[in-house]
Amino acid sequence: MRNSQLAVFDLDRTLIKSNCSFDFCRYLVKQQVLPRVALLYACIYYVRHTFLKLSLERLHTQLFKRFLLGLSLELLEKHAARFVDDYLAKQIYLPAHSQLQLAHHLGHYTLIVSNSPSFLVERFARAMGVSGWRATEYAIDKERKLCHIASLMKGEEKAVCALKMAEDLKLAPSQITAYSDSMWDLPLLRAAGNPVAVNPDAKLRKWSRAHQWKIL
Repeated sequence: MRNSQLAVFDLDRTLIKSNCSFDFCRYLVKQQVLPRVALLYACIYYVRHTFLKLSLERLHTQLFKRFLLGLSLELLEKHAARFVDDYLAKQIYLPAHSQLQLAHHLGHYTLIVSNSPSFLVERFARAMGVSGWRATEYAIDKERKLCHIASLMKGEEKAVCALKMAEDLKLAPSQITAYSDSMWDLPLLRAAGNPVAVNPDAKLRKWSRAHQWKIL
């Protein structure tokens, strides 16, 4: 059946209640893959990003250099699979997940776009049965160890991704429904014909009310 709509979902605090990257960091500390100080630095950088306008690029770059650079992709994928299997059922945000299930039922193309690492987002995408996914990508060296950030999935990139997918599916922007919690994803939401704010932050809630966007 030909897809008649494209449903695009952010992951963190949209389809799931929390930030999976931070929670996965905590998991890796428990598994002794990362040192305990990783949690402290993660908290500091997330606070600076949320309240002190630290850019997403800076956040990812600093945490990558401190803790992910040189780690084995195979090791991370193995832990990601175990983490998601245990984590997902506890962290599903039901209002958004219900919309995902409805989109599946209606035969729409479903897409997750997230700035979390691809090796982690892929596991969530498989578990939720979405049609496709895009995320922040890390390059690997000859030994399959992480060596640098290849691409970062920010709000602007999410918008481009959604519009390109709609074009590939021969759909108009008016046939895109986008779901996100954050003002950082405003480019994605504005690109969609049907923007939906999911448990939005204060700025996005204010914007959504002013523009009469649906709020879950």
